[in-house]
Amino acid sequence: MKEIITDDGSVTFFNEYFQDVYNSKTGAMQEAREKFVIPCKIPELAKKGKIKILDICFGIGYNSLLAIHEALISNPDVEIEIIGLENDPEVIEQIQKMKFKDEFKKEYAYIQKQSKGKISVTIIEGDARETIKPLGKFDAVFLDPFTPKTCAHMWAEDLMKEITKHMKDDAILATYSCARMVRDNMKKAGLKVFDGPKVGRFAPSTYCTL
Repeated sequence: MKEIITDDGSVTFFNEYFQDVYNSKTGAMQEAREKFVIPCKIPELAKKGKIKILDICFGIGYNSLLAIHEALISNPDVEIEIIGLENDPEVIEQIQKMKFKDEFKKEYAYIQKQSKGKISVTIIEGDARETIKPLGKFDAVFLDPFTPKTCAHMWAEDLMKEITKHMKDDAILATYSCARMVRDNMKKAGLKVFDGPKVGRFAPSTYCTL
């Protein structure tokens, strides 16, 4: 698996099958924070004491890492439960090899160990279209597949409808894509669609509510 250094110094990888990178080359950490964690209001949720996050297409885990980091800054006593769905065993293996600066080392250890307790991280390997079905409801959903052009099935209307079943009434879904097909399928699933932040490109990201 080819390693790539992004513009903010963070590491991502190139997937040969999809011919795409797992994270934005402009900065994996920046993208995770600005396109996923902030739109889903993770710091605000942390102040309530408990957060449940569904991280679809978990990858290396940057979105969950930044969620843990920002939540603990907001409330050091917060309880966090993260369920990550990932279909690629090779990228799951890479998680164990990743190294971080001290600022994020402790938080990433929760992901590497798939820890239980106050901060719980579980990575479920398999097709997210199936592994999502038995799960409960979440406060926030990170949707981070490869692009609609290369991985259209992960942006399909049927999956969007399934995702809505796992969102609490006030939950927020965030993704990097603003493709028309993606937003149309979100709307068909009953989601309200909004422009998210622009990070590393001209087009906005997307976030949704029920």
